[in-house]
Amino acid sequence: MKIMQEKANDLGHTEGLEAISVAKRSDYYRALRNWGCPILLVLSLIGFLFWYLKIQRYQDVILKKQAENT
Repeated sequence: MKIMQEKANDLGHTEGLEAISVAKRSDYYRALRNWGCPILLVLSLIGFLFWYLKIQRYQDVILKKQAENT
């Protein structure tokens, strides 16, 4: 951050602030690029787990109904 402040002072106030905001934005994009795939993977695994448990619950209900009918 100190280096960005020095660059801001060298470039002038408004241009320097714009450079800092661009640098911060690129940090956010870098973090999203690094963490986006693992986060999506975890969310998809959680979704699959809920879907699987829902299917299992309905299978249990269907099996109970079949057992009652026979």
